[in-house]
Amino acid sequence: MMGIGTPQRRRPDSLSFLRGLGRSPLRQQGCHTGVYRPTTTPNTEAEQRAELLPTPGDDETGLPALKSGIDYINPGQEEQAELYGYSRSQLRTAITWFFIICTGGLLRLVFHWTPEWMLKCTHKQCSLSVATKVLVVAHYKKYRRSYVKNIYTINADQVRWFDGTSGKAFWRRLREILYFFIDASYDREYSVLGNGTSSACTAEGNVESVEDSVAGSVEVEGGQPMADLNTPTMLAVPKQSGIIVDVPGVRVFHCKKILYIWDEDEELFYRLPGQDTSHTGESLHRFRGMSWSEQLRRRLIYGENTIHVPITPIYRLLFKEALNPFYIFQVFSVILWFSDDYIYYASVIVITSLVSLVTEVYQMHINEVGLSSTIQSSDIVEVMREGDVSETIPSEHLVPGDVLVVPPQGCMMQCDAVLLHGNCIVNESMLTGESVPVTKTPIVNDINVHYNVKEHGRHTLYCGTQVIQTRYYGGERVLAVVVRTGFLTSKGSLVRSIMYPPPVDFKFQQDSYKFVGVLAGIASIGFLYTVVSKYLRHVSAADIALDSFDLITIVIPPALPMAMTVGILYALQRLKHHKIFCISPRSINISGVLNCICFDKTGTLTEDGLDMRGVVPIGEAGDKRCLEEMVDAKTLPNGNFLYAMASCHSITIINLQLVGDPLDLKMFESTGWVLDEPGIDDTNKYDMMMPSVVRPSAPDVVTSNENVEIEPPLEIGILRQFPFSSSLQRMSVITRRLGGAKFELFCKGSPEMVASLSKPETLPSNFSEVLLQYTHQGYRVLALAWRPLKLSYLKAQRIPREEVELDLEFLGLLVLENRLKTETTPIIRQLTQAQIRTIMVTGENVL
Repeated sequence: MMGIGTPQRRRPDSLSFLRGLGRSPLRQQGCHTGVYRPTTTPNTEAEQRAELLPTPGDDETGLPALKSGIDYINPGQEEQAELYGYSRSQLRTAITWFFIICTGGLLRLVFHWTPEWMLKCTHKQCSLSVATKVLVVAHYKKYRRSYVKNIYTINADQVRWFDGTSGKAFWRRLREILYFFIDASYDREYSVLGNGTSSACTAEGNVESVEDSVAGSVEVEGGQPMADLNTPTMLAVPKQSGIIVDVPGVRVFHCKKILYIWDEDEELFYRLPGQDTSHTGESLHRFRGMSWSEQLRRRLIYGENTIHVPITPIYRLLFKEALNPFYIFQVFSVILWFSDDYIYYASVIVITSLVSLVTEVYQMHINEVGLSSTIQSSDIVEVMREGDVSETIPSEHLVPGDVLVVPPQGCMMQCDAVLLHGNCIVNESMLTGESVPVTKTPIVNDINVHYNVKEHGRHTLYCGTQVIQTRYYGGERVLAVVVRTGFLTSKGSLVRSIMYPPPVDFKFQQDSYKFVGVLAGIASIGFLYTVVSKYLRHVSAADIALDSFDLITIVIPPALPMAMTVGILYALQRLKHHKIFCISPRSINISGVLNCICFDKTGTLTEDGLDMRGVVPIGEAGDKRCLEEMVDAKTLPNGNFLYAMASCHSITIINLQLVGDPLDLKMFESTGWVLDEPGIDDTNKYDMMMPSVVRPSAPDVVTSNENVEIEPPLEIGILRQFPFSSSLQRMSVITRRLGGAKFELFCKGSPEMVASLSKPETLPSNFSEVLLQYTHQGYRVLALAWRPLKLSYLKAQRIPREEVELDLEFLGLLVLENRLKTETTPIIRQLTQAQIRTIMVTGENVL
């Protein structure tokens, strides 16, 4: 094992496969505990089953009311689900397999479509504390989905290190196939137990009756105990609060790419937490990095830091699609036609069905490959170790608690991390769709500041976002503590929502079920009539069966699968040209019957940028302050209104170009001023002693040094920024003019918010009327305000924004125009003519 005292690169495959196996002894016990169980997230495409179900008592969020005596995961949250424990019943299993054999495997086929039924036929319900499987039931308004998951026990003394090579691939594949046929709940889903990076990874879906013979020990080439790696033989398991505790073993199951851990004390399963819970700014600043052995222990639970989208092999996709009820019905129909000497007709149907099936499966595989390559990424990162040394490791080895060194030249974030030291300019377009770089600042070292992902987004570097550059004091590193990895990250949540979307209630789908039901009813009547009439005419039993079942094949036209597949494939090709990937081709049929479409406004219906329409300053009308007519910003005289427009923004310079929010850029450009930032190197601008400076593009001519002291040129230094917050609806800056005696604060935000922070006597009398006039015309309106500050430089750097953003003097309004794209009007007109309702989604004032 490499030493960790000096910076060095660790091989990416040095820990390519860590796995703990084992199973705790089972005790027979009664039904479950009847306690509300907080935690989770369910799903898996192979096991998703949805059915219409009335759910009385749903609240406004669409979640069903909690019931007494039922265990829950994530109660009251979006992913709330019921949880039931089951253990194997030998008697039920024997009886079930007896009927499977008697039906020639048809019952097993039904269990493949409904894994929940097989679970209930082969297992008995029991307490979660002794369960070997769990049934997760999620309700989505009218829909109900169930997922069958296996419970595993990870024991520290049975964990082995594998070198990622194994010569037993054939037997592993054979065992997977055997599991698939025996247990309907088998799921070879990506697992943190197997890390998902090694070809030697064994199947996750342990089936007790089969795998008991191999689960007791790990007989894999290269196996090495944890103790041989100088690692304590205890697991580092995070509690619900995020505190890491040492335990010898832990029971887990995972669903929808998220791991759930059993809490012995509370007797519940909880979702694997990151380091973003129950932490304060002060506790986050205490992170100094961890040893390699501690990182290894955490990886046993957190797994590899990858967002792995599994690519299903073509043969497995083909097999799963062939077991679709539609194709099973086709097989049944073709057998009847061949028996009735419809040789040519049946042969054509067989050939066309095979071609459509293979083509559809191949297209699905191509889409999975495209989606996986688009999402998955990795990098080499630098982390801090004990003793204030650094080490480069693969990003897959990151775990919550690692202290990451953000490079000066920027990088693609591979995890969610909270900034501790330095500033970062980040492009978050992958998550937000907005290509405007944002500035991230370090979280304050304060025990009273409790970290919250939503409230402290300006201090958080999100996975999948691009750090453009960093800013720091001299030689100080830009450090961030990792709080979430893998599918726990913001990007992971986005990917999970793509892979496991909630069911959508389409009336078209309900009508199609009703249509097939009506046809099935008609066919049943014809079936009974045929059987009775032919029996009365003493027709042979074989002829009766052939003619009667042949009538049922009329319910679904034989060419329907081919026709639907051709239409879907054509649609997939059109989407592919626009770089749109579809992992559920059948959803394309549903999209053709939409009757309502919602659009975002900015950047979708309108242009990305804004145009400056004008400014509305305040004038005196007798003894009243009133908003005047709109004027061009360039006609404004020197004063607080102009100074606010020139300084109250988050614009920066990258590669000699002004970069920032389009609104800020338009506002600043309309003033005709220029921005100067200290330092030649863009990565060395974090020295607050040399602030960014704004000044007129044509400064006053200075004739002598004496004149500079008496009348210094007009320059404004931006000493501190309070970033824009959507919840606060404003941003502010603390500035100081060259030669000025005091600091000044300029504030920009929504007119209503700025007005509420301003002194009442400074508000214009016609404020509401003028604001309503411009907003009704579709303009974007902002307000500006100002106040002087009597502060020292040190206090100006530390004072909370709530203490300075009050008692402001209202300055006036900014009016900006967001013009429609040229294609917007004809598209909206076309949708309207098609009687498709259009809705604009925006948060702007009256709109």
